[in-house]
Amino acid sequence: MKRPSISNRLFLGTGLLVTVVLFFSDIVVYRTTSKGLLDEVRHQLLENSSLLAKSTEMESTGVVYEWADALESEHSTPVSGLFQLWDVNSGRTKRSPDLGDSSLVRFHGKLDVPEFRKIALPDGSPALAVGLLHLPFLDHESRKEMESLERVLEPIRFPQVLVMAREMSSVKKQLARLRGNLLRTGLATLVTIWLSIYFITRLTLRPILGFTERLHNRSLEDRGAIPEIPSNLPTELTGLATAFNNTLEKVEMARSRESEFALHAAHELRTPIAGLHAILQQSLHRPREPEDMKRRVTQAIEITSGMRTVIDGLMKLARLRGTIEAPVSENFDAAEMTRLIAQRCAARHPDREWRMMTADPSAHLTSDPVLVELLFGNLLENAFTHSTSGTIRIEIDSGSKNFHLRITNDRGNLDPTDAAKLFEPFQRGASSRIPEEGHAGLGLALCRDIARLLGGQLEMRFEDDSTITLSFVLPAQLLNN
Repeated sequence: MKRPSISNRLFLGTGLLVTVVLFFSDIVVYRTTSKGLLDEVRHQLLENSSLLAKSTEMESTGVVYEWADALESEHSTPVSGLFQLWDVNSGRTKRSPDLGDSSLVRFHGKLDVPEFRKIALPDGSPALAVGLLHLPFLDHESRKEMESLERVLEPIRFPQVLVMAREMSSVKKQLARLRGNLLRTGLATLVTIWLSIYFITRLTLRPILGFTERLHNRSLEDRGAIPEIPSNLPTELTGLATAFNNTLEKVEMARSRESEFALHAAHELRTPIAGLHAILQQSLHRPREPEDMKRRVTQAIEITSGMRTVIDGLMKLARLRGTIEAPVSENFDAAEMTRLIAQRCAARHPDREWRMMTADPSAHLTSDPVLVELLFGNLLENAFTHSTSGTIRIEIDSGSKNFHLRITNDRGNLDPTDAAKLFEPFQRGASSRIPEEGHAGLGLALCRDIARLLGGQLEMRFEDDSTITLSFVLPAQLLNN
């Protein structure tokens, strides 16, 4: 499956958008310019036709064309261009010199209302023309003169038609040049924007590509340092890179923990396996008496039993940490469970003394009985195993606020600085003889994970110079869930 590309989307999307904007912008510019040129031509035609119409005067002798007199006397006319005038009654016509003997198309609208048309000039070139039906201009002095001669001529009897044209070839050429300029400018703008987007995208994506390359180069076997987030990484991607690095850190922590866990497991199993191997070798080295052989087999069984304890603890701890097992919720008598566990521990350690105290002989608890039994069993086994003198005190308080289990025993040679590490797998006090007793230092680590799964807390306190207390607390809001 082909993944979408940010740079391609920006390149194509922005290019398409700019193309559309430029296209409509060019249309607006072209139409505005074309309308402006056409309006200018219309304005010129109206001004010139108005001047010619005013230069057509009514006198006692008839209609006088002052502009025609100027042409005949070779003086400059007030207007230039192509124009033609017709006297409607007589049919006489006057032309601009540029027309020669040719004629313009005769047309007009209502009186004194100009009418525009596109026409063809005599040479066939396109032109815009204005047709105007008007009356000769009669001023006050001319009227007095007519009255004195008793010959008054009314302008309405002498209507005139004026047609003035302006060739449009030059305008068309201007518009053609404008279209070419707009096209070239649009293409140049589009290419410039495309190139800008390309280089800006490449520059922006460079830190991302570099970060990705560093991630690829960091193979699983290499386990190098987690790549730092580039300082020039875009702000929008910093959160994603940070989240990815955080996930990578968690993966590294899990891998380190697994590696450490495997090393500790190998270390713990190496000693009993070596002892078992030595016993079996010695047993086969020479013939032995039945009692001696039985003693050695018993020693081997004890070693394998300790190994099984290590393996069971490892498997249980792995299942809990991997969330393969989940706690259930049942109501049971926690005090009776604690009492039975303590009795079993006392049977394995007959030289230990213990005492259980609880305000309620049947302290019920709603939680996972299997996990609670495993938790209480490890805590009590830890106390019976490590206690060397004094009485082991077991206290249960199932008040309305929280459920408490406190186990106090002598601490032996444990140092308060050992408290934190004792909850880690395979960690024991400096003076512990656990390897010879078949324990692996997994008990408290397992208890801590179980306490967390149940929603409680497990704490260790050094009460004084001689005792240590392990306390399990389950919050009140979890007791009746």
